[in-house]
Amino acid sequence: MVEVVSIIIAIVSFVGALVAAGITAWVTIFSDERKRLSEAEKLVGKYRDPLLLAAQDLQSRLYNIVDQEFTRLINDDERAKDNVLKYTCFLVGQYLSWTHILRRESQFLRFSTDKDNRDISAVLLDIRFAFLTHRTPNSGTVLQYIR
Repeated sequence: MVEVVSIIIAIVSFVGALVAAGITAWVTIFSDERKRLSEAEKLVGKYRDPLLLAAQDLQSRLYNIVDQEFTRLINDDERAKDNVLKYTCFLVGQYLSWTHILRRESQFLRFSTDKDNRDISAVLLDIRFAFLTHRTPNSGTVLQYIR
């Protein structure tokens, strides 16, 4: 009888230890996941506004050049054309700098797990593809209107 009781106590202790280990593992994994998501949210929060402003400035400039025929207004003024070219290059560099900073900072985070982060990653990938593509849908070169 004593042997049966000690076996039952050993089995209950073993099951209890397994349950405790399972709960500890689950809490650790959940805690690490929350910490990782929190770091990703902080990263996006830190760089979202400067990146959005840089993208908005660049978008506005490209829209003015392409759709508003901005450069035709200054065709005769070489100094104005030079300023337009330099400032447009500055805006491109500013945008690329912020995306580089975001990419460098998020290098070790799984950045594409949260829906908002996935959306940002998709938009950045689309813009990156547009910069890598050397032709426009109208078969002209990108930024051809700046010259």
